[in-house]
Amino acid sequence: MKSYPFLLLLFICPFLYGQEEEAINPDRPDQSEGVYVLPRGQFQIEDGFTFQPGVLAQNLMLRCGLFSSTEIRLSSDIEKTAQGILVDNIVLSAKQRLIEAQGWIPALTLVGYLACDLQAGAELSPDLLASFEYEIGRSDWAFDWAFDWNMGVNNRFRNGILTAQLNGPVVGGLSAFAEYYAILSKDEAPSHNVDIGLMYTLSPNFQIDLAAGRGLKTDADYFLTFGFAYRIHFRD
Repeated sequence: MKSYPFLLLLFICPFLYGQEEEAINPDRPDQSEGVYVLPRGQFQIEDGFTFQPGVLAQNLMLRCGLFSSTEIRLSSDIEKTAQGILVDNIVLSAKQRLIEAQGWIPALTLVGYLACDLQAGAELSPDLLASFEYEIGRSDWAFDWAFDWNMGVNNRFRNGILTAQLNGPVVGGLSAFAEYYAILSKDEAPSHNVDIGLMYTLSPNFQIDLAAGRGLKTDADYFLTFGFAYRIHFRD
């Protein structure tokens, strides 16, 4: 019985963290890469599940702040289908913040990837993406909203990636986003998609999320995803 108060304290500690601490800023559940880079000495777990017709996938990303403007990450998707359980690409990536937002100048962060496709004989794919963010500013009905967009390539530079997103706080710890994203390929017809989502910050270090989307073609599948992000501080 004496262990119960300790377990309860362990559970609520993340919610009692300092009030002035900067809130967690995950890269899920949207499709865009944010410009935010995890500071040195911080580690972040981002995990969730995505449902599509016939497919259930776990989306896991581990992030670590390496320097003041550099972070490294490891991510993978584990899919459960009618054919069994598949481990999708294992991706090692790094984010490098280059420019902070200044007036009309957007923030800029570069993201480099090295993806290992286990379903294609462990083929390696080096990819690159640029993430931009323009701060919209304050008004009577919305504040600290931002317009984000990505431009990049993947699949060994064979595909182009475009995203555009509006995001910001709604009330209290609740925030929202609406997003368009596309994959452009020489070998296939372009894929145009939209999604929307909600994020709720339970503490400066813990956030939960829910999002849904689908392709713009009439026969396109929908998807639903939910998950969480948790940040850990390490001392130097």
